[in-house]
Amino acid sequence: MRLWLVVALIGVTISPLFIMRLVALDNIEAQLRTRRMNALSNYAIILSNQIIRTSYFKGDNREPVHADMSQSASLYNGRILIIDKNYTIVKDTYGTLDGMTSISQETIEAMGGNSIRNYNKDDGMLEMAVPIATEDKSDVLGVILFYASTSDIIKTCDSIGRSYNGITTALVGLCILLSVVIANI
Repeated sequence: MRLWLVVALIGVTISPLFIMRLVALDNIEAQLRTRRMNALSNYAIILSNQIIRTSYFKGDNREPVHADMSQSASLYNGRILIIDKNYTIVKDTYGTLDGMTSISQETIEAMGGNSIRNYNKDDGMLEMAVPIATEDKSDVLGVILFYASTSDIIKTCDSIGRSYNGITTALVGLCILLSVVIANI
């Protein structure tokens, strides 16, 4: 009888700890990804406005835009591509796709005026396609493609998980000790 009481007390006290850990870490990771995606979205709007104001697609005043793109791509551990309305990649912050054609699904949808936001879990990347439209939204001049790594988010969640493992281990030990004491009373 006492053995079953110990097992039941351990099960009832420890199971919620592990369930809570899984739920909490998944929630934290999702919130961090959402915040990063919102930050990228805000930046894309600013970049789009900067591209329109500087007559970027006419070839004017591109260097400040390129400098800003490079800095932001580094900040977010990512890649930014600017695509014109002919689907030509005007600027790639990696410098490997400049002048090539982009006919990805994201590019096509963004050329239609839709913003695309995806999380590619397999690659650990946030992917965004944002149309560069005139102020009155009557004409799409191009697309911003933004790819950003979530490796820092994953590392943060792993660190939190390790901390939580230490706390959980201590609580499990305490629960076992209390269960044994209670069962022997």
